[in-house]
Amino acid sequence: MLNSMTGFAHKTTETRFGFMTCELRTINHRFLDIQLRLPEELRAKEIDLRSQIGDAVKRGKVECSISLRRKFTDKNSLDLNDKLMENIATLSTKVTAFFPESKPVDPISILRWPGVITESEIGTEPLYLEALKLIHHNLAELTKMRSSEG
Repeated sequence: MLNSMTGFAHKTTETRFGFMTCELRTINHRFLDIQLRLPEELRAKEIDLRSQIGDAVKRGKVECSISLRRKFTDKNSLDLNDKLMENIATLSTKVTAFFPESKPVDPISILRWPGVITESEIGTEPLYLEALKLIHHNLAELTKMRSSEG
């Protein structure tokens, strides 16, 4: 039985880390070409995820996108980078010395600087296991869709 080369599967699920979304798209292509878009926390597992997809899809262009919208609780709170805030405050004081008419930097502006607020780390392995469940679900849906289209 022939399978269609085009397919689509999408699912969002709530995990203990937040809402994880996986989207799979396939189109016709002579060879297997897998493109992944992953959150930074899953980059170390890219080869494993690529292998899982390759086991289920033998040829075609496959686009897989996984995203994570973190939820914050007492267990995975936000932290402040004290050293960076201190450096910004020192630089702000120097700038004010050169430009006395300038306004001082307000605390909210400092909080907006990249790296001042950091999220607590998520372990790669637990996140990977959640992503695998989602990918396997979507691969099953994708296979069903491709076989129904013929």
